[in-house]
Amino acid sequence: MGHTAEYDSFAEEYQQSKLIPFRLELEHYSLFEQLGDLRGKRVLDLACGEGFYSRQMKRRGAATVHGVDVSSAMIELAREAERREPLGCTYAVGDVAGLERLGDFDWVVGCYLLNQARTREQLLDFCRAIRRNLVPGGRFVGIADNPRSDPKHYESYRPYGLTKQVPSPREEGDLITLTFFNPDGTSFQLTNAYLAPESYEWAFREAGFSSFQWVPVRARPNPDKEAASFWQRFVEMEPLILVEARSDG
Repeated sequence: MGHTAEYDSFAEEYQQSKLIPFRLELEHYSLFEQLGDLRGKRVLDLACGEGFYSRQMKRRGAATVHGVDVSSAMIELAREAERREPLGCTYAVGDVAGLERLGDFDWVVGCYLLNQARTREQLLDFCRAIRRNLVPGGRFVGIADNPRSDPKHYESYRPYGLTKQVPSPREEGDLITLTFFNPDGTSFQLTNAYLAPESYEWAFREAGFSSFQWVPVRARPNPDKEAASFWQRFVEMEPLILVEARSDG
């Protein structure tokens, strides 16, 4: 099954997965802490899915938000949300690997975009598409399935609504099966490819970015000590990672 068909087949389940607690407690919190003040910014949201983060960014003051996703079913869900509650977000179906310059953007955001690359060459195509859409001094930030995490923890993710399976030993190009367990009792699987951390660093460098950094995720502050400890254990297993890169040229 190709990526387009894969995401089309569970578009509504994927939409529900945004409410899995770890996505709110770690992913959502870390992403917006990293983005900071979005007021007046022009944002391109790649692999936007059903527009969950696109809409969040617009509510936080972004001047424009344009979302692109390879799945037409995901884009239709995004457009339905915009029709129900117009915020000014726009959306288009498109493959990031072949994406041309769409405009001048201060931020390009890509949540789980990078993990969709099956090879380091495809990852380079993604990075080049990102860079050609950034203004000088513009930045990319994304959330990724952490290629630096230890596979021994993968089954321990289950209490948090996620499991990962990967061949052992893990090698470049191996497929990782992720299972998401939604709050409503449904679950679904998707596949990512494992690419080594060095491949990410190489791709951003080759695409002409002036800086690249891995940024650990952090948990939303919680006054409940037991809950804070629960989420801190997940953070320490490093399931996710933020990627940030700057284009100065």
